[in-house]
Amino acid sequence: MHEDAVWDALARALAGEYEIVARLGLGSGGAPVYLARELITDTLVALRLPPLVSDSEAREFGLEVVRQIDPSLPEIETRCSHCGAVLRQWSRFCSRCGRDISGVAPSAAGQTREELRRVARQAATGKYEVVGEMSRVEGGGMVYFGRDLATGQVVGLQLESGPEPTLLMTATFAPSDPTIQLPEARRRPSADQVGRRRSGETTGRRVSVPRNSGSGGSSPRPTPSRPRWDAARLGLVSSAVLALILIALLVYRWM
Repeated sequence: MHEDAVWDALARALAGEYEIVARLGLGSGGAPVYLARELITDTLVALRLPPLVSDSEAREFGLEVVRQIDPSLPEIETRCSHCGAVLRQWSRFCSRCGRDISGVAPSAAGQTREELRRVARQAATGKYEVVGEMSRVEGGGMVYFGRDLATGQVVGLQLESGPEPTLLMTATFAPSDPTIQLPEARRRPSADQVGRRRSGETTGRRVSVPRNSGSGGSSPRPTPSRPRWDAARLGLVSSAVLALILIALLVYRWM
C-alpha cells in the first residue's frame, strides 16, 4: 500500500488508462512526477502534475503526459564514463569534457528499439528488472527504467556506444519518500509556458487531492456514525405497531 495521497488520487483518476509504476520525485516548478505505463500503447510515460489554484478542502493539480525525457522531469545523479564528472541534469553533453552522454539511440542503419531493449535487459539481469524505456529529447538516446532487485528503487539505465553496448548510467531520482513535502498550489501556467514544453501533452484534466489526506500523513480517524433507520426497517416497525393496536382493539371489544 502506497502512503501517497497524490499517487492514490492519480491512480483513481486514470484507472483503465494508466498504471502508475513509480514516483520519480519533484520536477520543474515543484510538480510531482510519476512514471506510468500507458495501457493502450503498453509504453512508459511520465505524468507531470503542475500545482493549480486550490480551494480550502482539496489541492488541485494539472495533468501533463510527457513522452520524452526533458529537463521538466526530476534531476538525476550520474557520472560521465569518460571524465568521471558527476552530472545532475538531463543534458546531452557532459558539462566538463563535452562527451555525448545521451546514450544509444535506435537507427535505421543500426540496432532497432527492440534489439536495444533486449541488450539492456540482458545486461541488467540479476540486478535490475527493466520495466520499460523512454527516449531523450536531446540526442534521442534511450533511458531504460529498471527496478533495483535489492532495494526496489527505480533508476534509469543507458547503453554506452561501443562494439557491444554496455550499461553506462545509473540515474538515481528523488527517493520514494512518502513524507515528501508538496508545494502549495499556484495559478495555471500560461500558454507560452505550456508551449515551451516540447514533449509534454497538456490534457486539461485535473487531479484533486483532499487536504486531510496529505502525502505521508495518517488518514483522518473516521467519525462514529449513528445507526440509521432505513425504509425497510421502519416499515417492519410500523406493521408491528399496527398489529399490536388491532389486537388490543379486538381484546377490548370482546371483554
